[in-house]
Amino acid sequence: MSSREAILGNIRQNLQARLQQREAAPRPAGPVPLPSLGEDLQAALLARMDAVQMSYERLAGEQDVVGAVQAFIAARGDDATACQIDISPQLQALDWSALSGAAFGPARAGSRYGVTRCLAAVAETGSIVMASGPEHAVTQTFLPDCHIVVLRADQVVDRPESVWPLVRSLPALPRAVNFNTGPSRTGDIEQTIEIGAHGPRVMHVLIVE
Repeated sequence: MSSREAILGNIRQNLQARLQQREAAPRPAGPVPLPSLGEDLQAALLARMDAVQMSYERLAGEQDVVGAVQAFIAARGDDATACQIDISPQLQALDWSALSGAAFGPARAGSRYGVTRCLAAVAETGSIVMASGPEHAVTQTFLPDCHIVVLRADQVVDRPESVWPLVRSLPALPRAVNFNTGPSRTGDIEQTIEIGAHGPRVMHVLIVE
């Protein structure tokens, strides 16, 4: 027997042994229960957003959105009245006149802030779900250094699979659906976490009650 045949024979024996062990292992009688999220989905969402370094604040209504955006930008040391801010046309009905650097439409090169709505938020993972479309360019999700998201409290769903019925209910299917779970990060380079590798360095969520 050649060395090659011996090696392949050992691989076959190991695979057969593993298959036999798998078949002999006890199987659950029914579906595996999912971990409980509790009754308060919003509380579960906030806990997960904390875990993935996503900041948030609660607002009484949409009339407070513009002021909250100004305050957040000012708290980061920028001039909220003059810095370049890209705003999704979804929010054009609000009065942004105090922000002279604001523009509606796709993200521009060099924009520091982007402000958008979202499709949903997932309590299980802390993800913010973005659906691209005429009023939400996908560049808004990835180009600005700081992404500010307006989330209605009734848009919180329990698990990722609950998002797809919402997608199918849209007037037109989006070309892209993105689950953003905190600031962009990667550990590809020397296993060192790098923030903002292929997306925003900061995600801030305005939860409108």
